[in-house]
Parts: sequence; C-alpha cells; structure tokens
Amino acid sequence: MKCGFVIPYRNRLNNLKISLPIIKSRLDKLDIEYEIAIVNQDDSKPFNRGLMLNIGVDILFNKVDYIIIHDVDYFCLDENCYKYSITGNLI
Repeated sequence: MKCGFVIPYRNRLNNLKISLPIIKSRLDKLDIEYEIAIVNQDDSKPFNRGLMLNIGVDILFNKVDYIIIHDVDYFCLDENCYKYSITGNLI
C-alpha cells in the first residue's frame, strides 16, 4: 500500500526543513512506499489551510491508497503511527 502525505504551509520553510527529513527517515525505516505533496500558499491573503489540503489531496488522489494530512510543524514521536493495518484501520 502506498501512503500519501499532504503538508500545507506558508512562511514555515525552517519548520519544513526540520520535519521533512524526520518524516522521511521514519517512513524509510518502516519500509513504507509514500509520496509527499508539499503545498505552499504564496500570496498575501489569509492562510487557507482547507484549500491547500484540497489541492494536496487532488494531487495525490489517484497515486496513493491512503492519505495522511500532516502539519509542517508537527511530526509523530512514535514512528509506528504511520503504519496502516490490513483491516483498513490506522494503528
């Protein structure tokens, strides 16, 4: 199964530089096939997280089996939180 990550952000490049390698490292250790869509809002309007999520999901929709919405300034402390069970439940 292939996992898709949508990471929306604006003005948080330093956070992205810290969290992205951690996320990738944990996924690689778990031998999970994945694709990441980093969606950046680059305008002066108020941040529209919902629109960024919709764009990210649209990018990944036909490429992955399940999608995880991820914030740029958070990551799981336990690498097992990115696993997906055969029954379709996140574990």
